[in-house]
Amino acid sequence: MANRLTSEKLERIAEILCDAFLSRDDRKTAERHGITDRTLRNWRARLDTDPELSQLFREKKAKASEGWADEVPGAMRASVSFLRRAAEEGDHTDPDMVHSVAGSMKLLSEVAATWKLLDQRLAQSAVSSPQTATQQRSATLPN
Repeated sequence: MANRLTSEKLERIAEILCDAFLSRDDRKTAERHGITDRTLRNWRARLDTDPELSQLFREKKAKASEGWADEVPGAMRASVSFLRRAAEEGDHTDPDMVHSVAGSMKLLSEVAATWKLLDQRLAQSAVSSPQTATQQRSATLPN
């Protein structure tokens, strides 16, 4: 890798690093982009020494992360719908199917409890802050 990279190359590297960050799977990210995972590690290390690349990465990461909380309700509805169909249409005598549905229900109940707790806490703090519940929830969840 040359010391000085073109703007286009830096953009591509930042996009790939962002993809790797979001997917949390270097091997698959490298395969998707036709590079080696070693190259990916080298580029990640370059974030510490290249301010331009670091800035591009931060911008791309922020853009990719914004608004994700707004998608959660739709994803939850789709997941619940899928699980409902699986529970209704699946083979009830198949132990793997029963185990999968039971595990999914456990996860759903934990998510529902967490969601209710967040809503309660956010409702209590809404008196002191004009932010919407979605904005507050986004601020409390990791990027």
